[in-house]
Amino acid sequence: LHERSTYATTVKVIMCAKLLTVTQSTSVDDGFSLRTDRHLRYLPVVEYGKLVRLFSIGDLLKAVMDDQRKLIDQLQQYIAS
Repeated sequence: LHERSTYATTVKVIMCAKLLTVTQSTSVDDGFSLRTDRHLRYLPVVEYGKLVRLFSIGDLLKAVMDDQRKLIDQLQQYIAS
C-alpha cells in the first residue's frame, strides 16, 4: 500500500494495470519463473478468455517437488539395476 490507508485506498489504485496470465500449456518452470520474477502471489490460468484456475506458489512448488521425486526414483532404479 506504500503508506496509504487501507480504508481510503481502492483496489484500482494498487493493482497491476495489465493482468499477467498463463495457459494450461505453459510449463511449470515458465510459470514458476514468471511468478517469481514479477513477485506474484497467484498466477491466473486462462483458456479462451475464461479463468480456469489460480496457481499459488504452493501449487508450483508441489509440481516441482513431484518432478524431482520422480527423477530421484528413476535414478535410484537405474543405479540399483
